Amino acid sequence: LVAGESHEGEMSLPLGKKEYYFDFNLPEKELKDKLKSVTFVLRNAAGKEVESDVTYTIDGKDAKTVKTNESIALDLTSLPSGKHVMKATCKGEEKEVKFIIFSLDDKTPCVETHDWFYVTDNVFPRDSKPVSVMVGSSDENVHVLYTIISGDKVLESGTMELDKAINTRQFEYKEEYGSGVLLNYAWVKNGTTYTHNQTIARPMPQKNLTLKWTTFRDRLTPGQKEEWTLSAVTPDGKPAKAQLLATMYDKSLDQLT
Repeated sequence: LVAGESHEGEMSLPLGKKEYYFDFNLPEKELKDKLKSVTFVLRNAAGKEVESDVTYTIDGKDAKTVKTNESIALDLTSLPSGKHVMKATCKGEEKEVKFIIFSLDDKTPCVETHDWFYVTDNVFPRDSKPVSVMVGSSDENVHVLYTIISGDKVLESGTMELDKAINTRQFEYKEEYGSGVLLNYAWVKNGTTYTHNQTIARPMPQKNLTLKWTTFRDRLTPGQKEEWTLSAVTPDGKPAKAQLLATMYDKSLDQLT
């Protein structure tokens, strides 16, 4: 090597009998209007992405052909709440994934289950939209105890009765919630205890700054240098009280190494 230098490198190669690796994933349980895309991944034996056609169906209907390694839009709003199956075929490889979709308007669990629990978010949105909490069961005569706690203070406690039903409650952030709330649910059915503890944190202020360069050169003055101005504004468009640390680097120095 030049100047007696040596270089080292590493490369890992998977070992297997298959020429391609095909995969895709869907959440086990999700709101039907929140599950909006899927990506079919196809890689060769070296782990490199390979472009190819994928044919997929949902519940064996309406076969569609799309490309691999791209985010494919899904519209599941027309499907009923419940369990569904997506099956996909690519390069002779076939895979199927079972998933459950549901709606916040569902009054009963869409599948048989002793314990149904879902929270739309663990942080209160900045736009004051509510967080929905679903608690349910396919069992009859379920007696649920619950408490709502903020810090060391119990804000609310009570009971709810479920009879093959779902109780959906919406929470909007209040000042009394402080840094957030802790929701506790518990019930016993046929000798089995079911518990859920969910924290919903207060919305944090948006602190990202937007930086924008503007330039100006007085063309009426000969030899006038170009002036560059950097502006920093807050998310609401107001000038930010900020300091900037800038560094400069001569890229030509890379040629000396």
